[in-house]
Amino acid sequence: MRLAFALHRDLWRPLIQSTGVDFHPREVATIHVAFNEEELLHHEVMIRDFNCVPGFSAEPISLARIHQTLPGVSKEVVGGIVTRGTISIDCQSFAKALLRGALREQGELISAPAISFTTDHGRVVAVCFDDGAITADAVVLAGGPWTADLAAMLSIPLPVSPLKGEILRLMSPTPDRKYSLASRDCTMWVKEEGQVWVASTEERCGFDKAPSATAQRHLRAAAGRILPASRQWEILCQTACLRPVTPDGMPVIGKAPGWENVFIATGGAKKGILLGPAMGKAMADLIVDGATDLPLSQADPARFEEE
Repeated sequence: MRLAFALHRDLWRPLIQSTGVDFHPREVATIHVAFNEEELLHHEVMIRDFNCVPGFSAEPISLARIHQTLPGVSKEVVGGIVTRGTISIDCQSFAKALLRGALREQGELISAPAISFTTDHGRVVAVCFDDGAITADAVVLAGGPWTADLAAMLSIPLPVSPLKGEILRLMSPTPDRKYSLASRDCTMWVKEEGQVWVASTEERCGFDKAPSATAQRHLRAAAGRILPASRQWEILCQTACLRPVTPDGMPVIGKAPGWENVFIATGGAKKGILLGPAMGKAMADLIVDGATDLPLSQADPARFEEE
């Protein structure tokens, strides 16, 4: 994770400069509030873990300081900690910048479902669509939770499934960009132009991507428990996504077993944006050089062959 984070930060400036797309990367301090003694004990673990990682830190914050820093915070709050080092970006704009950068490097975007592969003696030589095919020297299966369907076409065992997550975007009438807020039930990320993103739910419900009233109520209540006034904030929109997850919680990055030129990059779960640059570097290294200096032993796609 530390290496993935470093690759992310190294990418931001040149990507923004070359594409003109600002995805607003910035460091955000977060106040994590506790509502009971059990959560205070959990904060002690968080302090230890954060302070073990270079570039990150965590420290207790008094209840009086919380109320001074966050006017209107719930009276249920009994204490908290402040963590530093976490970075916030606009993920949609980041994806747009990556796409624009790829297209500028002579990439081509084809928006169509792959229906089959043409193979020849352990190699994929073409990806087929309804109205044609693209020949390929190398193929990367990176379809998020749908990657398992692509892998199945090549008889590759890949137990990747969708984990639904929903985010509620609110408009704060009094935005404060100094701190994001968090409890065990949600995180209130402070974004641009007064937006506060309340994240996020976790639900296994197949490939259902529709925002749900249940998730909206949960996120609204969780945010309201931290800041009661947020119950009255305008809802700008509600989004849902499907995160690719594996049984062991590790990503899948590397050459597909049994194939000379097929590679897999998926399983980032809730850390997909964070892991993206590392996954991309690993794919480029493996395709061009046949090896990478990134530590991928725990992410080997072959680990599922024995299951």
